[in-house]
Amino acid sequence: MKSVNLSELSEQELLKEAKKQKNYIVVLWVIIGFMVIASVYNTYYQGFKFSMFAPLCFVPILMSIREQQKATQNEIQSRKAQ
Repeated sequence: MKSVNLSELSEQELLKEAKKQKNYIVVLWVIIGFMVIASVYNTYYQGFKFSMFAPLCFVPILMSIREQQKATQNEIQSRKAQ
């Protein structure tokens, strides 16, 4: 995801950015959830495999987008306070 200078965006652009980030987070949670279910299923029927840890690869991406979302929300709140 491309980094954006939040102070240069208008309020409408900030709201669009916040919505886009929220959608990214939901999609990543769905992907991680599906991968966890698949990993549990494979572990139960085929035993322990290294692919069981594949969902963990998406956690840093999720955390990064979550931090960007917090920054966007803080910028929106600071503009509303003014």
